[in-house]
Amino acid sequence: MTPEENIRLQAYFDNELPEEERNEVEQWLESSLEGQVQLEQWQRLRSSLLVDTLPVPDPEKEWEAVREQIELPNRRTQTIPFPRIIGAVAAVIAFALVLRFTTAPTPSAESNPVVLVDTEIEDASAIVYVDEESGWTVVWVEETLPATGTADGSA
Repeated sequence: MTPEENIRLQAYFDNELPEEERNEVEQWLESSLEGQVQLEQWQRLRSSLLVDTLPVPDPEKEWEAVREQIELPNRRTQTIPFPRIIGAVAAVIAFALVLRFTTAPTPSAESNPVVLVDTEIEDASAIVYVDEESGWTVVWVEETLPATGTADGSA
């Protein structure tokens, strides 16, 4: 489609052509597939725009509504006093602290399977570890050696 044909088709679409030119464009459209497609696209665009338009408000009615709002007696708005807010926040914090300390788990022998036991070996300590999942019990006995002058124990 040439630019001149496009301009004429736009004028036809906008209903701006005299009757004689309208007839010429309609005859041209019968043989121009490209013109038909373009015209159909413009028609779909126009119909989609018309569907989504909002009604234009009446200015007199709008001003009347504004005047009514201005003339209404001033209403005192209710606000929450500041001390009430502080009290509510303090109550929530206190409740959270109570929940935290009353529901905190306490250590027990079940949660710590390592147990210190006495042994007859002098200067030794023994540790017993029970792994319930595997059924193993490990006893570790460690004898404390007297301190010497060198790292390898020789004097």
